[in-house]
Amino acid sequence: MTKPRSLQLLLGTGTTARLLEHVRHLQSVNEQLRACIDAEAASHIQVADLSVDRLLIHADSAAWATRLRYLTPQILRCLQQTPSLMTLHRIDIRVSPLAQPPVRTLHPVVLSRTSAVVLETAAADLSDPALRDALQRLARRGRNTPDS
Repeated sequence: MTKPRSLQLLLGTGTTARLLEHVRHLQSVNEQLRACIDAEAASHIQVADLSVDRLLIHADSAAWATRLRYLTPQILRCLQQTPSLMTLHRIDIRVSPLAQPPVRTLHPVVLSRTSAVVLETAAADLSDPALRDALQRLARRGRNTPDS
């Protein structure tokens, strides 16, 4: 049985180390890219890949991708001022939704008094006790709200 090795040792050698270094370099280029454009646009883009002469950028929508394409010459000039990116000659932009969880906004359900009365009337005529109770619970939500 082999002796367990530390995670730091595993991450600091071989392919994993090269991969981590590449990720760090992409993060650095991403920060430089965001400094070249306005803050609003920066929140909609992400550096996806970098080769010797080409940068691939993902935008979260077609609208932002189009806007970024118009800014490509300006972005290229800005990034080429960095010594490690002087050989950059091409920027490709693709649409790819960024990996961010969607923000859900909950809106309270409002039931008018009129709707509550209709539900109570319907519940009174039901023979199924479970359905009658459910409609009565629902109707109680609208008793204290203004009629709309």
